[in-house]
Amino acid sequence: MRIFVVAALGLVAAIGGCAPTSGSGDGQTDGRPVRQCFNVQQVDNFRSGRFDQLFLRVSRNQVYELSVAGGCRDLDFALRMALIPDGGGSVGSRLCTGDWARIVVPGDASPVETCRVRINRQLTEAEIEALPAAHRP
Repeated sequence: MRIFVVAALGLVAAIGGCAPTSGSGDGQTDGRPVRQCFNVQQVDNFRSGRFDQLFLRVSRNQVYELSVAGGCRDLDFALRMALIPDGGGSVGSRLCTGDWARIVVPGDASPVETCRVRINRQLTEAEIEALPAAHRP
């Protein structure tokens, strides 16, 4: 029984780490940045940005900026991809700013290409509007 309670408290703490909290309006709470989260099932679209950027459209009006670690050659031309959370930072299929994940895209030379990405931040409405059309998901 005691193990179940400890495990349940750990799960609540892990989920709470991704919950948005109110701050001073500058994206920080008590000096720490607020973690913004989304479920991978909510991703509607994606576009490559410059060299190491990837932008995800989540639900209708959220856009997240991701950094691609290393080369991901076929990402610029991919029509579909899979986003797979790495273990550790988030629970299940939920990703938060600061988390690492893998994207899998169909490749030209090989059947699939796997790349690591880091969820950097959620863009503001003004930042979304300022994106070049080719980068806006």
